[in-house]
Parts: sequence; structure tokens; C-alpha cells
Amino acid sequence: MTTLILLYESLLLEKYKLTFKETVIVLAVIANYYFSAYYSNFLLKDTILILIILGGLYICYSWVKTIFSQNTDHLKFYILFDVLSKAFSKYFNRDEQLANKKLLTATETNKLLFVFVKIFYIPVMLNFTINNYNVVADLTFKMQFYKIADFTVVHWYKLILPFFFLIDTSYFLFGYLFESKKLGSIVRSVDKSTLSWFVTLACYPPFNNITNEFIPWTADESNLMHPGIFNYILLIAIIILFAIYLSATISLGSKCSNLTNRGTVTRGVYKFVRHPAYSSKVLSWWIMTIPIMNGFVFFNMFMWSVIYFTRAIKEEDHLLQDKEYQEYFKKTPYRFIPKVF
Repeated sequence: MTTLILLYESLLLEKYKLTFKETVIVLAVIANYYFSAYYSNFLLKDTILILIILGGLYICYSWVKTIFSQNTDHLKFYILFDVLSKAFSKYFNRDEQLANKKLLTATETNKLLFVFVKIFYIPVMLNFTINNYNVVADLTFKMQFYKIADFTVVHWYKLILPFFFLIDTSYFLFGYLFESKKLGSIVRSVDKSTLSWFVTLACYPPFNNITNEFIPWTADESNLMHPGIFNYILLIAIIILFAIYLSATISLGSKCSNLTNRGTVTRGVYKFVRHPAYSSKVLSWWIMTIPIMNGFVFFNMFMWSVIYFTRAIKEEDHLLQDKEYQEYFKKTPYRFIPKVF
């Protein structure tokens, strides 16, 4: 028996230990998506199935690459395993060697934070993408029963916006799933600011449900779905703003992801303002509230605007640690609206 244990230890190289740890963490994450009350209620069945498939493919990829390569840079999730074991040794066993050491190096911290970004955003964006695809497919099917000449601005709005959102969420889903040197989407750093994480997560499920309890959501496009020239003008303005929003996503390309620095983007609408996605999205929400505007609606929209303004400021605080972004910051003085602000 002792001989077998020694043989096992000698054969189990360090890189295989890391991959084993990674496999355990990925399986635990997938189990959380499948069994937890929140995810089982929020996620579509198709989303959960795809997450299980993606998890299985990732585990297979990790083992194949580990076996046939000496490089273990592809491994990210194992860091969770190591953090827990280090924390246990430091705080429960009172390991003297670890007592005066940091649990993580700067590189390990970035890996760990990006693991959390992935774990949080992949199911959310996958669910959004599937939902948007279903809406687009349904609308496209129904179009065959209508004549294009009969389409009003409302019809075009209902068709175009889901298509925009499908492309947008697909880009972000890809960004959270993959990093690539060839695509220039390797994560350089992850935002470590507590406030930045707070205001960002406050905009996505499940946390936006809590945010809505304090700041009720009042931006509703149904306010503009009644016939009338004024409503049609507002709907066209929203379509244009969301076209700008989508162009910002396309400009980011494979760099799409929140709370990360993957390199500075200066093309497209980013030539003119530093936060085109935030400004176009928030302005569209303001337009949606025009027919029902009162003090209560104004206050809620103002508070949501503050959240996105804070997100922009905190993102810049993080990105300004990169010299490349510092140059972009100097060359692009306007944050939200060209020649204005």
C-alpha cells in the first residue's frame, strides 16, 4: 500500500494537481447553477443545459491541454481552491509561515477576481442571449404574415431592438467565455474597488432586484407604444441611441466584459467619447419616461443615472493605471456627449 501511495504521488505532477483542483471548482460552480434556488428559477432550462455542456467541454480542454503541454496558464479556476486552503491554514491552523504573508500575489488576485467575473456574468449573459434569440426568432416568424408597407414605427422598434440586444449580449457572452492573445483580449487587470463592484453588480440580476426595491425602475418603452407623431419621434430617437450603444459593443469586440482592463479601445464611437454605451443607454431610458414624467419618476431616473455615472468614474480610476488608457484619456476629453460633457 505504501508503495502504491508513493508511486501515485510521484506520478501526480504539480500541473495535474492544478487541473484536478480546477475540475473540482468547475463542477461545484455548475452544481450551483443547477441546484441553487436563485439560478434554478432565473435561468432557462436551455441555459442550464448549455452551462453543463460548456463546463464539461472546459474540463476536457483543461485536461487535454495539461497532458500535452507544459504550460498551465490556461488554468484559472484552481485559484479558488488554493485561496480557501491558504485561508484555512492562515486563520484556523495559525500557520506561522503564512501569518505574515499575503494570501495572494497581484497576478493571483487578478486571476481570482476574473474567475468571479466569469462565474457571475456567463450565466447571466447566456440567459440574456437565449432570451433575445427567442424573441428575434418569434418576431421573424411573425413577419411573414405582415406586409412591410403595413409596418409602423412601433413595429420596426419591436423588431430592431431585440436584434440589437441579441448582438450585444452575444458579444459580451463571448468576451466572458474566452481570452485570446490573437484577439488581444487577455485580461491585464481586474478592478479591485469595492464601490466599482457594488454599482456594477447593482445593475444585473439578481442584485438589480434589490436595487429596484430602493430605486423603482420607471423606464418603460410601453409608454411610447401608442400611435402619434410625438411618440414615433421618440421611438426613432431611442433606436438611434441604441444603435450607438450597439456600435460601442462592436467596437469593443472580444474585449467586451465588465470590471476588467483588456486594453484600450479607441476605434468607432470611442473616438468621440469615453463612455458611449452608458450615455446612449441612459439617455434612451430618460426618453422612455417622458410621457409619465413627474417628481417620483425624475428622482428614480436621476438615481439610476448616478449609478451609471459612478460606474464610469470608477472604471476610469481603474483603467487610468494603464499608460495606454492615460494617452486615450488625454486625447478624448469628453466622457459622455461630444463637445458637451
